[in-house]
Amino acid sequence: MAGLFSTLNTANTGLQAQQVALNVTSHNVANANTAGYTRERVNLEANASTTSVSGNAIGTGVSVTDISRIRDVLKDYQVRAATTTNSTYKTTNDYLTQIQSIMNEPSNKGLSSLIGTFYSDWSSLASNSTTTGSGARTTLVQDTKALTDTLNNTYTQLQSLKTATQTAIQAQVADVNTKLNEVDNINKKVIDVKSLGAEPNDLMDQRDLLVDQLSESFNVSTSTGSLEGISLSSPATGTTSTANFIIPTDANSENRLAYADISGITAPTTVGGNDASCTLTYYKNGDTTNPANKVSFTVTGTKDEINKLDESRVLVTSKDGTALGTDGYTKSIDASSLTTLNSTDGVFAGLTTTQQSIDKYTNDLNSVAKSIALTVNTVESGETDPTKDTNPYFVNSDAATYTKDSGGNSVLGVAYSLNINANEEGITAGNLSINEAILDDPTKVVTTKDSTSASGDGTRALAISQLGSLKLNIQDMPTDASRSFFGTTLTANSNGIPTLTSSTTGFTVSGYYTNKITALGTDASEASSQLATQSSVLNSLSQARTSESGVSTDDEMTNLIQYNHAYAANAKVMTTVSDLLDVVIALVR
Repeated sequence: MAGLFSTLNTANTGLQAQQVALNVTSHNVANANTAGYTRERVNLEANASTTSVSGNAIGTGVSVTDISRIRDVLKDYQVRAATTTNSTYKTTNDYLTQIQSIMNEPSNKGLSSLIGTFYSDWSSLASNSTTTGSGARTTLVQDTKALTDTLNNTYTQLQSLKTATQTAIQAQVADVNTKLNEVDNINKKVIDVKSLGAEPNDLMDQRDLLVDQLSESFNVSTSTGSLEGISLSSPATGTTSTANFIIPTDANSENRLAYADISGITAPTTVGGNDASCTLTYYKNGDTTNPANKVSFTVTGTKDEINKLDESRVLVTSKDGTALGTDGYTKSIDASSLTTLNSTDGVFAGLTTTQQSIDKYTNDLNSVAKSIALTVNTVESGETDPTKDTNPYFVNSDAATYTKDSGGNSVLGVAYSLNINANEEGITAGNLSINEAILDDPTKVVTTKDSTSASGDGTRALAISQLGSLKLNIQDMPTDASRSFFGTTLTANSNGIPTLTSSTTGFTVSGYYTNKITALGTDASEASSQLATQSSVLNSLSQARTSESGVSTDDEMTNLIQYNHAYAANAKVMTTVSDLLDVVIALVR
């Protein structure tokens, strides 16, 4: 009797084990297309044997030890690292493509063509300056307006793109904080379930998927502690070298991110000084609905420190949203005390690199605009001191003021003379403009050697046209350069026109701009090539992980048949034992 009952129990354990295996297989098949799902496997173990009457060991069946995930930690690391790098190249490539579109080169209507036309117009004017109202003057003025408008528009579009990257950073910060909070909550549930002796496989899948998604944004470093709880961190800079986002043993010490709005940037008062500054504003935990969460203070530091802060804009904060390195109340902070995310790869790194690229190409564009303005103004007026130039050809539209006549046209007057050349050193591609007085009246364009020259004298216009082939040290031009940067004294050319001297190490304006456009094309091509290569690497690693951790419906169908047959066989054993028990019971009766 005991033997038959033992056999019945053995078959029952087999039946239950195969039922669990069938359930797991069904779960795998049901989640074959679930993002982040990891294939599960039933681990079976033979029960301890017992000793028969004859002294031999007899098995007592099977037990389910656990239901494990088929997951390779190394492959997770490789995929996440590749994902982070791929996100960098994808972000950079996307924005460089947009920068190329803004620059619109090569094109018949691009800046390069307009620069060539501008200098060509001066050459034509030199040969057609007899009549004050000649078409050559009007053509020059209108083409100049087209040139400045294109510079203004290109500058504006670049700044708009920079604003778009900053908006993307802000959205990314909010998304990352949301995901970190979700990981934190799931992490606690995993620890709780494990402490009860169960396997939180689906919770761990959800957590791993979130970590995978976070790896798109920045370098993710994870480690597993007791009860399958994970810690998550990333490189930072400033008061600490690491941002600890998930700490199972001390949640109150966890870090989060905040978007820093930067405004009012000022340059240092001395070259290399550390008193450059900006106003930094952020909202604790990104909550803009509550005014009490708004924090604003002045940041001081070197020019590079302020620029890096402006390009990064991602602060590391405490769990309650206070920026590390501050107390939440101090109104003036040194830049070196702030902690910012220092991820070398990911969307954040790509957006930071994009802002650096935009700043670089904006500065290049400013150099082009300013070199044209300063050199033309210098040769047309014959003055290296802008305060002595009462009728400059180019002006800073943000600073220049005019006196208008009754018809609304710009006219020369005392106020006009004092303000038309205001802040010439502040000219950029965004504010460069032709003098409105010249735009209204092209006869004010100076083409002659001096006031005593005949009306047909175009020697000064010719000298200005020759600036197009003059080599200038544009590459070394500081942002606050004035006319004297290209020379404090002028040298008379063969026609007696005071003009600038060519540099042996410089570029022509067109050559400098072409060089920068070529560099942009190279950067974009390299980013595209790197993206293609890294995407291939990521796909290969993802496929390798999926081949191990993903669900293959073919394999699961095979398992289903196997477990089904095993289940049926155990059921047959139970039926057979039941029949034998009936026989025994009948004999007893």
